[in-house]
Amino acid sequence: MTEKRKIPAFQSEAEEARWWFENREARDAEFAQAIVDGRAGKNTLTVRVAKSGAAEVASSLPISTPQPEKHR
Repeated sequence: MTEKRKIPAFQSEAEEARWWFENREARDAEFAQAIVDGRAGKNTLTVRVAKSGAAEVASSLPISTPQPEKHR
């Protein structure tokens, strides 16, 4: 199965959530078959970045948070 999934355009987040819920069994079966076929995990961010020619992929991003002000 190499064709793309057919996922409709949604008018709202609620409509999208309902669609995913109603189609969960088909998506689960599709994912299980991808695992059996060895296709699962091939479209990860690391693989896509590597194919793009970027030098490397950071495994983490530093995030600074503001420190609380000291009370006198």
